[in-house]
Amino acid sequence: MELVNKNGHTATLQFKNQLNRLVQDVFGFSFQRFHELNVWDEDYEYFSIVDEDTMIANIGVYHMQMVLGGREQTLLQIGAVATAPNHRRQGLIRRLFEEILGRYPDAPMYLYGGDDVVDLYRKFGFQPVPEQQPFLTVTEAAPFLGNSEGGCVPLALLDAKVDQYLRRRKVFAQSLDCLNPYAVNWFHLAYNYSDCIYELPADRGMVVLQTEGAVLRVLDLVLPQPLALDELLGALPLAGKTKVEFGFTPDYLCEDFQVQPFVEEDSNFMVKGWSPADVGGFLPRLTRT
Repeated sequence: MELVNKNGHTATLQFKNQLNRLVQDVFGFSFQRFHELNVWDEDYEYFSIVDEDTMIANIGVYHMQMVLGGREQTLLQIGAVATAPNHRRQGLIRRLFEEILGRYPDAPMYLYGGDDVVDLYRKFGFQPVPEQQPFLTVTEAAPFLGNSEGGCVPLALLDAKVDQYLRRRKVFAQSLDCLNPYAVNWFHLAYNYSDCIYELPADRGMVVLQTEGAVLRVLDLVLPQPLALDELLGALPLAGKTKVEFGFTPDYLCEDFQVQPFVEEDSNFMVKGWSPADVGGFLPRLTRT
């Protein structure tokens, strides 16, 4: 067995195929579509155990350049934790975690884990913490509204404008945001939100929207320059909606947003060496692995 460390610049086609077979066996999906986008870079690295030509265990480490309370800091996001079904209970994940923690002993980290692995991650120093999602009621937004039907127009996933907006993206939040989200943004758009991408009027930016009943979710807002709250809300399709939920911290749009508990089924937010409560922000949903 060999411990292998690769990133988007050093991964070979053989390594990518090995990784795809492992995640297909464990999670039922493949990174093939992501690899074809050719956006995987050196910020996302994998620590893997390969037995002959087969990858049998893996942990991903994303070097997230973050804004925390107005200052820049690197956080490590752990993801793609997988062990081949016929190699479990052999200490492989422990071996990989020990390698990662040995290489980055003082780095603050976080991850999202299922209910069945919370105790495992506790052994490596991670603790579950609650999340608070920002929102506005439409009543609160009413003074800012223009056309309640909105002015956004759909963008196809592979429209050249999508990549242009992602590359030109600027960060304006001060409490909590990500400075290098390009690759992971593409992952989410390709796998989860390909039919949720819209362009704001006058080429002001790109927004990722979902609706559920009377709730409009602004999952991401990709801006090359600042945008006023009234401009955003005036462009959103708010007819029949009572609440706008944000998938990021909108502190640069307004200061008086409310927060509510954010809970996803079988997903636990766990941190090591820091806490979002210290800066009062919500981790952008489209930067999560």
